[in-house]
Amino acid sequence: MKDIVNEILETEKKVESTLQDAREKAQAVRQQTEKEAQEQISRAREEARAIVQNAVEMARREAEEVRQKRLKEAEAAAGAFLIDNKDKIDRLVEDVVKLVIRTAYSGDRG
Repeated sequence: MKDIVNEILETEKKVESTLQDAREKAQAVRQQTEKEAQEQISRAREEARAIVQNAVEMARREAEEVRQKRLKEAEAAAGAFLIDNKDKIDRLVEDVVKLVIRTAYSGDRG
């Protein structure tokens, strides 16, 4: 009977030891899984940051290209305006000069 009790106690110790080992292995697996999940999240965040940064840089370049294009178009339009209206501008300048000269001379008389 004593042998049976000792055997039962020994078996219980083995079972308890096996359960403890299983718990420790399960904890190690959980910790490893959490670590891997955090690493994947970190990589995903870094990739997302890089994607956003690239998109912002691309948008900046495109905006600068559009700005340069519009600036060239405006400069061309201004040059064309001066060319198209050269005669009118020359006449206007002549009229202003004549007006200034007349005003200057008429002021001396009075």
